[in-house]
Amino acid sequence: MLNPPYVAGFCRSARWAAKSRGRVQRHPDGMLIAAAVLERAGFEVTFVDGAALNLTQAQVAARLKGTRPQLTVIHTTTPSIYNDLSYAAQAKEVSGGITVLIGPHVTALPEETILMGHPGVDFIARGEYDQTLLEMAESLAGVETTNRNEMLDRLRHIPGLTYLDADRRVVHSHDRTPLDVNWLPFPAWHHIRPEG
Repeated sequence: MLNPPYVAGFCRSARWAAKSRGRVQRHPDGMLIAAAVLERAGFEVTFVDGAALNLTQAQVAARLKGTRPQLTVIHTTTPSIYNDLSYAAQAKEVSGGITVLIGPHVTALPEETILMGHPGVDFIARGEYDQTLLEMAESLAGVETTNRNEMLDRLRHIPGLTYLDADRRVVHSHDRTPLDVNWLPFPAWHHIRPEG
């Protein structure tokens, strides 16, 4: 899971996309809840908080090379969307895995974003993405193929996804029904240092 860097002090998970007056970087609680959902199901998650750490693109690439994820989840916002798409393309190039974008921008503009992001973006998880990401991980568990069409076939039934079919037509799977918040675990705080 990648919370990509953009500009120094950029905060993706607050109402205002900057550090607070006290120079505090808000933690990415939504992504950390999704990480906890995946870990609860037994999946290994690597979380890179590039925004808080002000990582360079080369540093993010090194972390991707070190882990070679099968699924890379990238948070997006409207001010940073072109930057975020460049990280998706980098993730696909470095790891060869599936890339999926999450966040308010891609939920509001899934068709426009999937077309702009092609071929670096494989999927957009619209809206509440916790269960969508879990079902994606479960569908890809144990899969050895890197054939995009075979992976698409495994994932196209999952609600809440937007992707391009083989003819580059935009496909929106059914919307996901709202989840019961009591199903969600506490955020996976062990991936970050929320105190500092």
